[in-house]
Amino acid sequence: MPSLFHFLRSNPVLFLASAGALLSFLAVPPSGALLEALNVPVLAILFCLMAVIGGLRETGFFDRLLDHLLGRLQDTRQLGAVLVFACFFGSMWVTNDVA
Repeated sequence: MPSLFHFLRSNPVLFLASAGALLSFLAVPPSGALLEALNVPVLAILFCLMAVIGGLRETGFFDRLLDHLLGRLQDTRQLGAVLVFACFFGSMWVTNDVA
């Protein structure tokens, strides 16, 4: 039991999101229409995109890319442009949710 308490304490966002999901199920009882509203292929694609992004993050890809981009900057104006366009092109490459 201490390991479960430690896990919940170290992941408060996960705990709150799970509690909110359970409370929403109590407020709106599940029905057939609710299950039909779920778009499983889109959810699967989003999960796969997040898994790929998580894998790239674990390999250090984004750290190396950031080091490369920041090493070429001379002033804060260029830094602002890099941050804006990184979000822009990242959202074009993957969805806004994953970016």
